[in-house]
Amino acid sequence: SFDRGVRRPQHAPAAQARAGYAGARLRVPPAQQFRGTAATTARGHPTPCPTPCMTSPPAAAPDRFSDRPQLFTIRLTGVLGEASRLRVEAALSETVQGVCERICLQMGMRPTRLLYLAVLVNEHSLLGMTERFLDKSKTLREEGLNTKCILIFKFKHYKKLVNWLDTNIQDRYFQQLHHNVVSEYYLNPEKLAVGLAGYELQAVFGDATGRKRYGYFDEVGLDAYLPTSVTPLGYEYWQERLFKTHKKRKNLPPMKAREKYIDLLRERCPHWGMTFFDIRDKENRPFIAGVAEDGLHILTADKRVIIQSLKFVGGHHQLAGWEKSATGIFVKKRDSKLMTLYASSKLQTEEMYNLLNEYYLMLPRDVQEGLDIDISDRDKIAARLLPPETFHPPAVERTAPVEFESRAEYLKALYLEHVFSADDNDESQGPIIKFLNQLDECLDTDTAVEVMDISGAGMNDSDWALIADLIIRSLEYDPATEPAITPYDRMRNWKDNLLITKLDIADNNLTPASVAPTRDLLSHCVNLADINLSGIPLDNRHESELVEPMLKLNLQSLAMNRCSIGDNGARALLELLGNGNLHTVHLNYNRITANVVAELVECLDRPYCALNNLGLASNRIQLRGLEIIIKVMDRARRPETLNFADNPLQVRGGQRFGQLLEQQCGLTDLDISNTTGAMNITGDVALYITRQMLNNPEIDRVNFSDNPIGQNLHQLTDPEGQVTRDLPLEFFTFLEREAICNITVLELNRCQLTADHGAALVTALLDNFKLRKLEVSGNRLSLSDGGVSQGWIDLLETTSTLEHLDISRNGYLKQGVTVLMSAIARNRSLTSIIMDGNRATDLQERPNGGPTVSYGEYVYAFSTNRHLRDVRMADMGITDEVWDSICEGLAENRFMRKFSAPDNLITTRGVLDSTKHLSLNTTLEDLELTCKSVQENEDEYMRAYKFFIDNTNIETILL
Repeated sequence: SFDRGVRRPQHAPAAQARAGYAGARLRVPPAQQFRGTAATTARGHPTPCPTPCMTSPPAAAPDRFSDRPQLFTIRLTGVLGEASRLRVEAALSETVQGVCERICLQMGMRPTRLLYLAVLVNEHSLLGMTERFLDKSKTLREEGLNTKCILIFKFKHYKKLVNWLDTNIQDRYFQQLHHNVVSEYYLNPEKLAVGLAGYELQAVFGDATGRKRYGYFDEVGLDAYLPTSVTPLGYEYWQERLFKTHKKRKNLPPMKAREKYIDLLRERCPHWGMTFFDIRDKENRPFIAGVAEDGLHILTADKRVIIQSLKFVGGHHQLAGWEKSATGIFVKKRDSKLMTLYASSKLQTEEMYNLLNEYYLMLPRDVQEGLDIDISDRDKIAARLLPPETFHPPAVERTAPVEFESRAEYLKALYLEHVFSADDNDESQGPIIKFLNQLDECLDTDTAVEVMDISGAGMNDSDWALIADLIIRSLEYDPATEPAITPYDRMRNWKDNLLITKLDIADNNLTPASVAPTRDLLSHCVNLADINLSGIPLDNRHESELVEPMLKLNLQSLAMNRCSIGDNGARALLELLGNGNLHTVHLNYNRITANVVAELVECLDRPYCALNNLGLASNRIQLRGLEIIIKVMDRARRPETLNFADNPLQVRGGQRFGQLLEQQCGLTDLDISNTTGAMNITGDVALYITRQMLNNPEIDRVNFSDNPIGQNLHQLTDPEGQVTRDLPLEFFTFLEREAICNITVLELNRCQLTADHGAALVTALLDNFKLRKLEVSGNRLSLSDGGVSQGWIDLLETTSTLEHLDISRNGYLKQGVTVLMSAIARNRSLTSIIMDGNRATDLQERPNGGPTVSYGEYVYAFSTNRHLRDVRMADMGITDEVWDSICEGLAENRFMRKFSAPDNLITTRGVLDSTKHLSLNTTLEDLELTCKSVQENEDEYMRAYKFFIDNTNIETILL
């Protein structure tokens, strides 16, 4: 990985080489120049030195026991566990070709010329063990083998085949490449490693499911999928990130996923297809030679820089020929008459020489004819290889091994470097995962970071100061200034993907000390258009500091809720309204009064003002301020959205909203909710407002929540008891089919409504074809016995437009909920429903252990409804029996995505038993069953949690 600030394996021999040869000028004989103190495998880990196999067969006379079969152990590159070793019986008189064919058959593959047998020889070199590929025409005795030799069976050449005739052969090739990636034989940026891991997971597991998600690390560690140098943030972080990447590979069959893996590695990996060898220059300094399908590449000892590429075709330097000598390999460039010697051991020289010959003979025939390089024993070598037409031509260009390819990569590396190197006096809280997730999403999807949402992440001032500073440094970073051993175009693949247009740091633990880093960041993020700074206490003093950089932005939306902004601070913000693009301003939950409102509306009157969405909820704006707003809206016909909730109006001040609606001044969204009790709109005032809505075609959403509407909104009767006026029915007249009103969202939560109001509501809605969302939670819409009126049943069964319904906490008991479930079964429009706080069981029922009770309505509802995607049934007294019926219905459901049932009476037994049904569901993604009864015993909780994961396909489970 090229990411800075993350843990990296320490390659001991490489470090020794850099220390021991940094200033060396002595000539070392070829036989001694690779002796060292330790050896490493391809993974970079120290390996004991076995008895080295000789590079030429020993002169030993055969005896009468020499042709007895012997048991050889063969290593399979990239295979984990016991399967990584294969035991093969072979006599020393057998040919290497015959042994290779037997190994293929034993592995379930057809024999192929692509796979070779090699022996590991310990030369104490920079790279550790050297692979000596065996001549297939020779016998094992002629190759000097014995049972103590370390043999590996692998691909010798990294070429992409035109057609894979055997999927098992493709799988072996894929596993070998993946081994090179995770062992860091090939160095890759974290972004590429994660992308490759997604294809590997798809090839191994198939399409992503919840069960597979939790099984990634059942028997293997993180290094089965990723290099050890990736971000050290624990299994939970990586499980989530890998799962997201895995889901993006949906519907790819294993063979196609492996092909995509190979294509991505071939396109983006700087070291694609290279086989590495130790070489020295004339001053005995260590370097690495990489022989690949496109030629010879010279790299630094740590492989992080390609110093020179000598390609067969193209490039600044083109290969014109190569020769081997006793001390190394001579290479001739097409633009030079001289030959360059790259010193190496006798064995590695032989292997380099053979690879160059073979890769050249696998080039397209027309390319070979154009190059006309003389190859010794050309026909003999070509006979051992597959014809060139079998392979794709080499890649034209190779990605340069730069440390960062984008600003987002640089920012993440810089952030992690600071976080993991922080001292004990640092007040930051460690890595902010939500911030990292923003960067990961950008890197894993190859998109730009446009939205920086770190809201509610628990940041303190130190965390935010660090993030803001590093974002600025990343924006100023110039990759061209990075030191490099060899010049190449660092900007060729560079991406300016830090294009933040939206910044949201709301609801963190920030103080006025966060104003300075915020100001600095706003000064550098020139693309910002949407800013949310809610929760930063500006205290009527710091607003002007933030306004100055905002004036230079093309600002479109600003939210500063709960910022302790008073009149002085609000006046400073008014200057922003001169921006002709600012259409949304939210200043809710501050201390603004009518005095500033008067100055605000003056700005609304100006032709350049674009404000269309204004939030002034829970301030100190009294009736005078509202009247000023109404007057200017009548003239300016804006804003379209007004949040005036919880402002202190007089007893009948709410009637002014009716006047506002009567004007038809372009208002589409009105929030006059009463969370703190300051608004206090009663039934008669609300009735006046809805009368004005009746003939208003503009209003789309109204929120009346928490106002005591139901108190004096009831039927009026004469002395004989005859109904003279049905006020509830009049209140909902605006919803009738004949009404001009086009409202689609109505919120009447906690408005003291009763069954009579509910009956009037559904009567108006029976013929309504406009309303999409209805919220009536926290009322008392149930009948006196806890049942449901026939009107609600008719509405649910006939509506074709209502998509969201919240009827939570309305006093429905078992009978009412059961009837509702029957109606939901026949509903054809709802996509989400909330039923919290109603009772699914009677209080006198004996839960979880009493006589069996039938809950067939739940089975019917959830097995037949094909539209619901999101259901919430919290705190409903759901027992194991009810839950089992729900799950039985969900077993046949293929449309539900999220089901929440926390705070119920479901026990561990109920959780375990429900898996027999939920295991059949393949579409449910999120399940919440957070119940105290499940959490009482930690061992039982963990047992239930693991059982659920192992037996269902749900992605996210909360118990």
